[in-house]
Amino acid sequence: MWKTRLNNVEDTTPVVLLEQAAREVDQLANDVRTELGKITVNRHLAQQQRVNLDREHEELYAAIETALAAGKDDLARTAIARQIDIEAQLQVLETRLTEGLQKEKELSDQVDALMSKRREMDAAIRDFEASLHQGDASSLDNPAAASSIAQRLQAAQAAFDERLAALKAGRP
Repeated sequence: MWKTRLNNVEDTTPVVLLEQAAREVDQLANDVRTELGKITVNRHLAQQQRVNLDREHEELYAAIETALAAGKDDLARTAIARQIDIEAQLQVLETRLTEGLQKEKELSDQVDALMSKRREMDAAIRDFEASLHQGDASSLDNPAAASSIAQRLQAAQAAFDERLAALKAGRP
């Protein structure tokens, strides 16, 4: 009786470990999604700022023409200086927007990779559970069968650990 209970615990332990690893993948995916959301918000704010600067640049162009027509060169110089400042700001914004788009793509790819890994892990858990239910008591007591299951579990865990380390290091 105790041997049966011990076998049941030993059989479920790998499943529990795999499920914990899958939850870790979910948490990592949520963290990446949070970062993706921040990047998206920042990009949106930069786009709004670009629109506002473009509008101000155009308004200054009209103000420069009016000032020159009225002979107010000092006002025209001030407006031109502001336009030059705006053009410099627009260049910085364009760089931020480009970098933001690249980072969004990278993070989106990471989320996709994590979700793919999660699906693989779910399939591995189902396969492992099925192999436990399909095997009879003699195959579970068979050291070769137990060794094969343990090796598959170790290989799955090693692959997961390697992928997790790569994602944490910022490599897709």
